[in-house]
Amino acid sequence: MPFLFLGYLVFLFFPSVFPAVIGQSDRGVPYGLLGPTLASIAIFLPLYFLTYRSKGARAILCMLAIASLCLVLLPINAFANTYLIYAVAFAAFIDADLWRRLTWVIAMLSAFLVEILVLRIPLFVFALTAFISIAVFLANHFQVENSRKRVALKLSHDEVRRLAALAERERIGRDLHDLLGHTLSLIALKSELAGKLLARDTAAAHREIDEVSRVAREALSQVRDAVTGIRAAGLAAELASARQMLESDGVHFTYDLGDTELRTEQETVLAMVVREA
Repeated sequence: MPFLFLGYLVFLFFPSVFPAVIGQSDRGVPYGLLGPTLASIAIFLPLYFLTYRSKGARAILCMLAIASLCLVLLPINAFANTYLIYAVAFAAFIDADLWRRLTWVIAMLSAFLVEILVLRIPLFVFALTAFISIAVFLANHFQVENSRKRVALKLSHDEVRRLAALAERERIGRDLHDLLGHTLSLIALKSELAGKLLARDTAAAHREIDEVSRVAREALSQVRDAVTGIRAAGLAAELASARQMLESDGVHFTYDLGDTELRTEQETVLAMVVREA
């Protein structure tokens, strides 16, 4: 994406292509002198890519350096305002509140206006530059805000899922405790009783051991049923989760389950497919 926006640099060469239309400065130097324009581009490119990777004070310094290129080149190139538009565009990405970013924009446009007046360049050049700059700034500002909202929504969604998973683990822990606590206590008690009966009443001891085996098998069956219920995923819940996740990325997703009832195995498989997708 950074390379795409470099296409606007072509405007810097308009004075060289259309010198008669652009005219000359008061010093008699033709607007669009090619050498300084190319030199300014050589300085601009490292600043441009550095600004993309920078934050805080470094990003502000790079932005101001790009705006300075406009002020330095303007006396010999009427389209040096291209650099100012780049600088204002970067102002929207500064990590600060809107009013502070607008302060930087106003400061850069004010410096540009002063030079416009000093060089006696028609004011419509400033008006057009200010209009384009502010439009680009606002477009980037809303893009940044939408991106932040999407990130916040995704974090909120992830937090909801984390809390839901935590609550589910706690519920499973309570269910298993309720399910196995009494059973394991009963097994321990009967095993201890069987050990005591083994010396004086072998038949009774065997009965207790058989009872322990029966209780253990019942407990195993109950645990399997509980695990099956835990693993069974609800299709409606997975679709709702998928819709929330997609909408956080700006994708509208609708679905209609109707009144069709599926077997537990079928619903679990479909729910897992939706989850993996």
